[in-house]
Amino acid sequence: MSASQKNKSQGVFRGSTFILISTMAYGLFGVWSRIIGESFGPFSQNWVRNIVLLLIYGVALLLSRKLWKRIRKADIKWLILWGLSGTSTTIFSFIVFNHLPIGTTYIIIYSATIMGGWLVGWIFFKEKMNIAKIVAFALVVAGLFTIFSFSIKTNDLPYLFMGLLSGSLTGFWTAFSKKISGNYSSPQMLFIDAIFGITIALFGGLIVGEDLPSFKPDWGWLAIVGFALTNVVGSNFIVLGFRFVEAQIGSLLMPMEIVFAIVFGFIVFGEKPSFITLVGGGLIILASIIANLSAHEKSGDKKMDLG
Repeated sequence: MSASQKNKSQGVFRGSTFILISTMAYGLFGVWSRIIGESFGPFSQNWVRNIVLLLIYGVALLLSRKLWKRIRKADIKWLILWGLSGTSTTIFSFIVFNHLPIGTTYIIIYSATIMGGWLVGWIFFKEKMNIAKIVAFALVVAGLFTIFSFSIKTNDLPYLFMGLLSGSLTGFWTAFSKKISGNYSSPQMLFIDAIFGITIALFGGLIVGEDLPSFKPDWGWLAIVGFALTNVVGSNFIVLGFRFVEAQIGSLLMPMEIVFAIVFGFIVFGEKPSFITLVGGGLIILASIIANLSAHEKSGDKKMDLG
């Protein structure tokens, strides 16, 4: 193996590890959303949490001014697309987490996340599809469909559509970060992302007439802080991870969040996964392994262009 191939392999391993750490952090979002649900509305939890994030990243940027770079004109459109695609994800997912089982919610969201990331990688970044990626993608779809077909009832359809929308936007957000993350530090990008989140959530809350949250200390406020800190871990590691791996590979690794979410849901709320859920989860894990291994293929391997 040449030095360049070795460096590329190490970079892919590092990026994959970063993404897996982020999935563990994101796997806690359902738990935080349930705890917060009694104290905050969908919009208020979003802008309050983003204010906490804004303060965290603002302090980081003040302590190290070199982390902030002037935004290049060519990157403005990508930052806007990235910011807008990520602002509403936790608003929709918050609603779904409080109406459907945590594991089922993650499955819905990530069925759309994979599609969103895959399409962005294919259309915007002209990424190639090889046999391993196609097999991994098929296994992810099979795993999601296996669980999905036995979990959704007619009265759950509104939450299904919200989950699919949240997942699609998440896929766009993670993939679009690849376009600009190499030009700016993670604190700068996520500071900008928090500004988008606060603006959209405040505007949405005003439109629907959502009440302001109570400012009395309770478990909801503690969960908001926990949610924000977990978001710091998840967001930073996913942005770093997507610097080293293709958007398609990263999107195929993301379903590992489902496994962590099911474990956390069982530990905290006693939600026991069904046999069908375990089968689907097994297919998703297998797909993630195949996707990770495919990233280590030699650069000379034959690839199939689906573009």
